[in-house]
Amino acid sequence: MSRPNRQRNRVYQAMKDGRWLTLKQLARSTGDAESSVSARIRDFRKEEYGSYLVEKRNHKGPGTFEYRLDITQRVEPERKLKWHGQWWPGTKEPGLFDGKTIPKPPFRFDGSDYVPDRDDARLTGQLLRVFEFLKNGKWRTLSQIEFHTGDPQASISAQIRHLRKERFGSYDLQRRLHPHRSRRTYQYRLSPT
Repeated sequence: MSRPNRQRNRVYQAMKDGRWLTLKQLARSTGDAESSVSARIRDFRKEEYGSYLVEKRNHKGPGTFEYRLDITQRVEPERKLKWHGQWWPGTKEPGLFDGKTIPKPPFRFDGSDYVPDRDDARLTGQLLRVFEFLKNGKWRTLSQIEFHTGDPQASISAQIRHLRKERFGSYDLQRRLHPHRSRRTYQYRLSPT
């Protein structure tokens, strides 16, 4: 068994009960470096390692996070969309959204600090990553979306607002309080209607 596989197995054993743990706690428990533990946590989301749902939330101090592995839920594999002047075949999503298509660039962003040459590629990427993660219609928190897209929560919230606008597709993005969290945490989902 290779070293990453042994590390992955140790991290899985430490996380499989669903407790919230910091990288430091996991590193102490497994005997691996925090950077290795972080890499193995990212592995769990990949299709070849189970497509598990891994949640991330702020811990006590700034810049410190806790992670939780939910082995009862699987994440849809992220499909990579490439933009080279045209959309690749197969970007139309039948079924859940009844033939609605993925939003297509060029988008018309705005704002007082918006500079098209500087911001278009970044904002378009954020919008498409958020859409891709939410398109399965499951309820997700901002921290779950952040973990899977790599985008900051403030940007994700802005892209959710954009997707509701007519020029971005008029998608029905719903919000509700998380049913199992004590503090005010919201969940979002892209409605199939």
